[in-house]
Amino acid sequence: MKLRFDVYTKNVETAANAFCKLSVHCEDNITLTRNKHWSEKEQYYYNLFGAITADNVKTLTAIMSDDFVDDSDDLS
Repeated sequence: MKLRFDVYTKNVETAANAFCKLSVHCEDNITLTRNKHWSEKEQYYYNLFGAITADNVKTLTAIMSDDFVDDSDDLS
């Protein structure tokens, strides 16, 4: 069984580090994108999304820090 994840952060280093660690566990695509926040003139955020097998959920949980949120509107 595969579980999808779709999380956001404003910290590029955190996003890149999580991407590198998760890329070895994702059998399908994993994507990291940079987006400009619609309400903030110069605020960028990073979206990390993909799928991971159920046996790697503990790895996913360990990699996801408090810097990640489920909704880009929750970025402060």
